[in-house]
Amino acid sequence: MPTPDQELKARYKVNGGKVRVSVIIGDAQLGRSRVYLDGTRIHDSTNLWKALVGSGVEGSLLVVRTVISDVNRHTNRVTATYVLEGGTTDEQWELSSEVDQDGEDAYFRAQFELR
Repeated sequence: MPTPDQELKARYKVNGGKVRVSVIIGDAQLGRSRVYLDGTRIHDSTNLWKALVGSGVEGSLLVVRTVISDVNRHTNRVTATYVLEGGTTDEQWELSSEVDQDGEDAYFRAQFELR
């Protein structure tokens, strides 16, 4: 995957629960994501979805790589919202960027230390 246009690094307190991750692609664009846990790919999907990361994942590194294709002719803005659930609290983070012209892709990388 090319160098990310936007990167996020965050910590998430797991607290022994079943952790789930969601990626919501905004701005009426299309996107696809791959989810890695400690370097092993555990999920692939497009647009809106929720995936089980698992329980007993304290100390793991969760990485989500997202490619968003600008298909909305009314804006070149691309946005991904990353949601983690099942820990101490549910949390969300947003990454956004703007591509130069219609049809281009933006690359995001979100990295979460699961504590």
